Amino acid sequence: MERELVIHRSESLLLGEYIAFLGIEHKPLRVPSGITDLHLDKPEGSEVVEMKRASRGRFVREALAQLLDYAPHTPGPAARLTALFPTLPDEQCLALLHRYGIDCAYRTSPNSFACVDAPGDVRAAMTPFWRDEWKSSEEDG
Repeated sequence: MERELVIHRSESLLLGEYIAFLGIEHKPLRVPSGITDLHLDKPEGSEVVEMKRASRGRFVREALAQLLDYAPHTPGPAARLTALFPTLPDEQCLALLHRYGIDCAYRTSPNSFACVDAPGDVRAAMTPFWRDEWKSSEEDG
């Protein structure tokens, strides 16, 4: 199944800069619903990074939805999900990401990035959902 992939130039530049900052090779991952912006194999598990060209609410929600959609399909269990933006989103948007255990990386200056990690306990509670490992109470009884 072929699908058209639209990449905005600003997103492409931001991703290239982030990859150079990390000092890694660009490794997207093809999953049933699309292609991730960046997939990292780490000793603790997979990290999926979804990049957006703006830090406003709509883009934050898009990144959140895509990350949650991609996470169950990583080759190793998803251990970290990261949304990447050109600037730090506002407090409400950051709280939305953190509610789902998703980290927020953002550009601080040319070739420099920072990350606001989601609380560890929230990430630990959410990883079964990311990995599609949860069971409903109806299945238990």
